Order: sequence, then structure tokens, then C-alpha cells
Amino acid sequence: MRTPSSRTARAWATGWWPWSRRCSRRAEETAVATDPVGRGSELGWRAGRATSVPDDPGDLLAPDARLVVVWGAHGAPGRSTSAVNLASELATRAPTMLVDADSFAPSLTQALGVVEETAALAALCRAAGHGTLEASTVRDRARRLPSGVVLVSGLTRADRWRELAPDHLDLVWRTLRRCAAWVVVDVGGGLEPPPPRGADRWAATRSALHAADDVVLTVASDPVGVRRAVQAVAELEEAGVDAPRHLLATRVRGGRSGSGGDAVAQALERFLGASPVARVPQDAVFDDALLAGVSLREVAARSAARRAYVALADHLSPDPATAPRPRRRRGARLA
Repeated sequence: MRTPSSRTARAWATGWWPWSRRCSRRAEETAVATDPVGRGSELGWRAGRATSVPDDPGDLLAPDARLVVVWGAHGAPGRSTSAVNLASELATRAPTMLVDADSFAPSLTQALGVVEETAALAALCRAAGHGTLEASTVRDRARRLPSGVVLVSGLTRADRWRELAPDHLDLVWRTLRRCAAWVVVDVGGGLEPPPPRGADRWAATRSALHAADDVVLTVASDPVGVRRAVQAVAELEEAGVDAPRHLLATRVRGGRSGSGGDAVAQALERFLGASPVARVPQDAVFDDALLAGVSLREVAARSAARRAYVALADHLSPDPATAPRPRRRRGARLA
């Protein structure tokens, strides 16, 4: 995909987009028809071929998707950014959906330059409550992005969080697993115990974490971030979340503050017994991506920040084609 012009970037950044949704979809279908192999979306180092969710879920080789939740403690930066870029990298390997289930500060539509008048996730929850939720409902509500990722938009206002009922969300997760090979979910930070009475604002986060196959735990690369990560792991254990946890160090700075993340990795190894699977450096390319409304794969494919998310995707979904081949020792005999 070509880098957007300055006028387009300004339009995305300000939330104004003159095309209708129907015209946008028609343009995407035309682009796919004229470029069936997806070369137009390849940009730079290991961009790969962007795939999308097929019209018929039966076309998937593995319709039971893996659900990955990107979560972190209060103040852990980069949850939404990590969800966007992880989904973008996974989309080069298999059909991938990105879901905004943040009940406090939903922001994926703004980060991706998408104008959405309705909350797709809330609509899916209503359909689940009425007993009409099907894979076709997901296709009607979701939106395919130029990167190949299919976006299920979140709430248009944070005060609508009661629309994300946990019982309905459980049905939504099951349906989304039939529509893609990967489902990446962005949720609100932190996790508090449910109240004794009344609605629970963390219900969406709790539902996603309990349904997750993997949890990507973002950790701020500083002493405060390490302490909060240790507390966050304790919160997951108290909540009964037993999905594998993958630590992701964000905003890694060099110099005395961490020596490129080594000090943070050592502290996490000491207190949690695990090291970060990837380190995301603090880089200005994130501002460029946010201004253009795209992922790092589309605007800064050769950046170190993008390589960190490629490493995270490799950790979750090893690619045999890119794995290093073992060297045969000289004189060794073949079996």
C-alpha cells in the first residue's frame, strides 16, 4: 500500500473522511481484484502477503481461531499500539481480526483513521442477546482495512460500557473464532474484583482474559513499570486467568535508564521468572504511523520498532519458512 499523502494524513488525523462506507468497500474490492497476490500491500522488509477474512468461514483451513488479548496494568503504555501492530503482522500469515473491547478508552478507530458511526462490538453483543449472532453478522459489522486486518470497532463513547455484557461477549468470542485464524483483542488496563452488586465495568476485560489462548502483557520499561507488571501478574492469578502470558517491554530507552532494556529484562526475570519476548523501543515512527492511521508495517517497515512486533508474532506463530535452518556439522552422516 502506498504511503498516504499529507492531505490524506491530515484527513485521517482529524477524523474527517469524505467517502462513504460503500465507496470505501468498493475501492477495496477493486484493489483486490487488480492485485490478487497482494503485492500492493507489501512494503519493505518482510512485509509478506496480507490476507483477509474470507466471505465463507468454511474456506478457512483452521476455523477455530487463537484469541490473543493485549493487556497491561494501569499506566502500562502501548496496549492499543501493540494490538494494532501485532494484528498487522499476524495478518501477513493468516486471516486476522482486531477487536476493540476497551470499556474505558476505546481508540482503535481513531488510531487507524476509520470513521465509524456505530459500535460494531456492541452490535454483536445485541445480536448475541437476541439469538441472531452468526458469522454473517460479523461480516456485515466488521470492516476490512488495507493492511488485511478486519476491524471490529469498539464503543463510540466510554459511557456505553454497560452494552458489553459478559454473557453476550462469551458468545461473541466463540463466533469470532469461526471467522478468522487469529483474533487480537485490545482491552482496558488493570483488573479490579467485580463489585458485590451492580454492573462491572471490567466485565469486558475479564471476559476476554478468560477466553484468551494467549495474553500479551505490556510492561513499561522503568522501575515503576516492573513493579506494576508484578502486581498485574498477581491480579491475573487471583482472577483465575490461566492463559500463557507473554511479556512485551514497551518504551525501551537506552543509556542509564535501562541499557536498551537489559535492566528491565533482568528485573522481570528475577521477580517473575520470565523475560520479555520482545522489546519495543521508544521511537518517533509511532507518531508517523498514528498520523497516517496505519501500522508500522505500512509506514516504517524497516524500523526497529516494527521488528519488535515481528518478533512477537514469530513467538506466537512461528513461521517455518523464515526459521533458520540447522547447520550440518562437517563430516556428519545423513540418516
